[in-house]
Amino acid sequence: FCEAKFDQISTNNPYSSIMEACNQLCQIIQHSGDLEEIRNNLLQKPETQLLSQLMVGFVDLYGAPLHRQKSARRMSSGLSRIKVVLRSFFNCICSAGKPVILFLNDLQWADENSLQIIRALITDPNAKHLLVVCTYSEERLDQEIIEKYLLNMAEDTSKASFSGISSFGFNIGVVDIYLSNLNIHTVNDIVSELCEKDKAETLELASNIHRATNGNPYFVLQHMDLLFREGLLKINE
Repeated sequence: FCEAKFDQISTNNPYSSIMEACNQLCQIIQHSGDLEEIRNNLLQKPETQLLSQLMVGFVDLYGAPLHRQKSARRMSSGLSRIKVVLRSFFNCICSAGKPVILFLNDLQWADENSLQIIRALITDPNAKHLLVVCTYSEERLDQEIIEKYLLNMAEDTSKASFSGISSFGFNIGVVDIYLSNLNIHTVNDIVSELCEKDKAETLELASNIHRATNGNPYFVLQHMDLLFREGLLKINE
């Protein structure tokens, strides 16, 4: 499992969030029992040099010093080459015994190049044992971007099947899950659990929190955290 979060500041630094997640993967692999096998697989790839330029963690994973030429933003290889390289990287490290979950948060702040890379990873016809999970705020993400990089992706993936096991009929798919705000009863479930009190006792507090946060899950938890930190809410022993 590896994760990264996009933000408004990193939009001027292409690939930074994706590379952060890849560096996490490199660190995980270094402490796994599959290091030598994955390293040998990577050694057979012609993209080794470019991978070392893209991610800091790859140099340690590779196990030998590599000459770094240019930053990811200035590489003459271009976006198309980087797509190929990252597809190859994930194909090397993902396996049935060690599947990978790539979690990317706040996609609404992602730069266009990063969105293209995400699309390339998901629509890779040779992809196996890789689950890409992306979250975004619908209110903050331009509808045109949603349609271009996310919604229309289903058309590409529906035509692609996993290499080597296509006879089983497994297809690469995109599932769009809409998360609405929590209703007052669910907020009360959370408040009751955190306060270790009966739901009937926490309903009034939950109602106030629901009204203040409009049921946004993140704001509900932040509101509860604030109440505890400010000493306004305490749990009796």
